[in-house]
Amino acid sequence: MEGIIYFAILLCSIAFAIIAIYISLLLKRVSDSMKTVGNTFEKVEKQLRHITPQLKESLSETGKLIYDANEKLEATDTLFDTVENLGTSVHSINKVYTTKRSRTSDEEIFKRAQPFIEGIKWSEAAVQLYSKWKRKKSSQETQLAKKEETNVIPLNQTRKEG
Repeated sequence: MEGIIYFAILLCSIAFAIIAIYISLLLKRVSDSMKTVGNTFEKVEKQLRHITPQLKESLSETGKLIYDANEKLEATDTLFDTVENLGTSVHSINKVYTTKRSRTSDEEIFKRAQPFIEGIKWSEAAVQLYSKWKRKKSSQETQLAKKEETNVIPLNQTRKEG
C-alpha cells in the first residue's frame, strides 16, 4: 500500500511539474504580449505627440469657422425677415387685387387701362420715327464720307516726266 502512496505522490509531482511548466509558458507568452503592447503604446504616444498640436490647431480653426459662419447666418436674418415681409405684402396686395377685381367688370378695367394703352402706342410710334431718322442720318453721313474719299488727292505725289 505504501507503494501506491508513493506512486500517487509521484504522479501528483509530475502533474504539478507539468502545470508549473504550462503556467510558466503561459506567463512568458503574456509577458511577450505585454512587451509588444507596451512598444505599440510607446509608438502611439510618440505619434500622438506630433498629432496633438495639429489637432488642437484644427479644432481652434474649426471653432473660428463655426463662429464666423454663425455671424454670417445672423447677418442674413434681416434678409429673411425682409423676404418674409415682402411675401406678406405681396399676399396682401393679391387679396386686395382679388377683391377689387371681383368688384370691377372687364369693361371698366379696359376703360381705366385705355390711357396707358394710348401712351404705349404713341411711345412705340416715337421710337419708330427716331430709328428711321437715325438710319437716314447714318446713310447721309456714309454718302458724304464716300464723296470726300473720291475728292481727296494724296499730298506726296511726284510726277515722273518722261
